[in-house]
Amino acid sequence: MDWFADILLPLPLERNYTYRIPSHMKASLDPGIRVAVPFGSSKLYTGLVLRLHQEPPEAYQAKEIYRVLDQESLITPEQLRHWQWVSAYYMCTLGEVFRSAVPSVFLLQSETRVRKGDHPPSEEEALDDEEFLVMEALEHQPVLSIAEISGIIDRKNTLPLLGRMMREGWIRQEEKLIERFVPRQVRYIRLHSTAGNRILNNCCPS
Repeated sequence: MDWFADILLPLPLERNYTYRIPSHMKASLDPGIRVAVPFGSSKLYTGLVLRLHQEPPEAYQAKEIYRVLDQESLITPEQLRHWQWVSAYYMCTLGEVFRSAVPSVFLLQSETRVRKGDHPPSEEEALDDEEFLVMEALEHQPVLSIAEISGIIDRKNTLPLLGRMMREGWIRQEEKLIERFVPRQVRYIRLHSTAGNRILNNCCPS
């Protein structure tokens, strides 16, 4: 029988959503562990496991968890109960408390990127200036972010353009999970054991 997880998302939602647990992830999941899950049409968000169970949702088809992000629980049961109290006291959603309580580096979110599609425009198809600029840029760089495309065509709202190009099969979109946390590393110098013995012998001759 399939296993499912109730996931808390860092969004102002009135309820939590249930996701299917792939069989290879079951042993890695516990309440309080962060996971990456799809939400909406294609975006990936950081979610927090609230409960594991075998009860599929009745109102919708459960999507699969995309990735497990922690090896152990990030949030304790006591912290979660405190979040629930904050949510009730300040009349806000639990997702809003989640977003405020956890450092932003732990709330990963996907970035939409664009690649060439399976049906690039033929020479007979007339491209407008913006479509031409995007296709030309993809000739020189295989992947473009939405921000890069916005800079290329000098327009903030690229969705109508990209939607049209996707329908034609000229481009395709993908989601890349962006991890902003980089562990700080400190470089140390340590005296080699042979050099240490030599110094000790010189200082304290027998």
